[in-house]
Amino acid sequence: MPRPESRYEPMKNYWQPVFLLSAVVSGGVSLFNIFGPQKQTSESSTPSIPASASSSATSASSESSLPAPSPAVPANTTVSPNQTTPPPLVADSPQAAAFRAKAISGDARAACRLGFLYLFTQGVPKNVDEARNWLEFASKKGDLCATGGLQQLGIGTNGDDPYVAAFKTFLKAAKAGDPFAQTLVGKMYLWGNGVGKNESEAITWFQKSADQGFDDAQIALGICYQNGAGVGKDDPQALKWFQKAADQQNAEAEYLVGSAYSNGKGTNKDDGEAVEWYQKAADQGLQDAEVALGRSYATGQGIGQDDNQAMAWYRKAANQGDEDAECFLGGAYLNGAGVTKDLVQAVTWFQKSADQGDADAEEAMGHAYLNGEGVTVDPAKAVEFYKKSASQGNPYAECQLGIAYMRGLGVTQNSSLASEWFEKAADQGDANAEFLLGSAYMNGAGVIKDSATALKWYQKSAEQGNTYAQDALKNIVPTAPPQSQ
Repeated sequence: MPRPESRYEPMKNYWQPVFLLSAVVSGGVSLFNIFGPQKQTSESSTPSIPASASSSATSASSESSLPAPSPAVPANTTVSPNQTTPPPLVADSPQAAAFRAKAISGDARAACRLGFLYLFTQGVPKNVDEARNWLEFASKKGDLCATGGLQQLGIGTNGDDPYVAAFKTFLKAAKAGDPFAQTLVGKMYLWGNGVGKNESEAITWFQKSADQGFDDAQIALGICYQNGAGVGKDDPQALKWFQKAADQQNAEAEYLVGSAYSNGKGTNKDDGEAVEWYQKAADQGLQDAEVALGRSYATGQGIGQDDNQAMAWYRKAANQGDEDAECFLGGAYLNGAGVTKDLVQAVTWFQKSADQGDADAEEAMGHAYLNGEGVTVDPAKAVEFYKKSASQGNPYAECQLGIAYMRGLGVTQNSSLASEWFEKAADQGDANAEFLLGSAYMNGAGVIKDSATALKWYQKSAEQGNTYAQDALKNIVPTAPPQSQ
């Protein structure tokens, strides 16, 4: 059966409302649950700018000093569609660059915000040590949010649970009217970190902060309306708050506004408007927006179809480690879309994405090893990748596992297991699996022979245009009903 390679083209749904609240976190990682307690570091009595902020090289012998960072490259650096190696430098996003400039001049809140960005990879490479340095600097100058951030890392908790200690500190600042602290308190209530989960209380604090014009709180409030968390689900209200934050040039909000227009959430569907907002966010280096913009160019939705532009935007995101972009680049090299077809390059990018657990990329690697495309044929290795992908519910991988068990490719032949995997994929509407499951029932392969059930699955597959199922239906001779006595 022909393999539907087109699925490696950009077909994923990017309207995935995860809780990206005060920090943009690739993959939807929570701000409060990925860092455990660390050993408390010694604190000097006089605050100083983190050594890594200096333009000169720092001493490697100093425990608190870090090597000077690589100079940032312009956010709009041109990327060739055929570039095969990642660029050596990573640009600050406009937001990160603004915080950095103010922090270097001694602004405590900017240093605090920059520290949080380093924790959660928003516009800067993730670097916990760098984050701690900036948070310590801001904390010593009296910024309570920075103090709470350190407590989340297990620093200065006085023996308390890190989240409990951080919540108490954030709450103190929030009650004093600090909008950043109010947002952090809202998130802790939303997730139940350091305090009992209470979505209504979370909304109260998000609203206080959003009413002060704080863009991260406006995004948080919008996401709550989008998901019905603590409030009734209301897409127009969600878009209203996303728009308020986007008007402040918040990249995540710009992306969310674009997604709303792309999917007709809270507004009329408008692909052209979606592309305009994706472009704004992508120009600030937001990975999700870069991928979405690449997808728009690849499909011609809202903008002229252009494989070269699609590849350029996918590569920008892939060079920042975006697993979706890496998978799409693999698909582009596999199909020769916007680049010269290159199976080795396809496998290289699929592997990068698969290493991050992308189910589509894992399935693609299985196909590569099964067919020797860019790698040496290795059915057992193919099955390993198919199993990883199938464990995430990928119907293509489930179907391929069924075929492997049916034919004994890389595994011991087992018709029963083959039928089980065909059924998993068929239940998700995979036309090939529906046909193969029908064949299993027609022939009693791994299941009890049942022509009626076989006919049902053939029909489902044929309705999706599967020619094998259509031919099978043509060859089935209806059985005449028994004569009445």
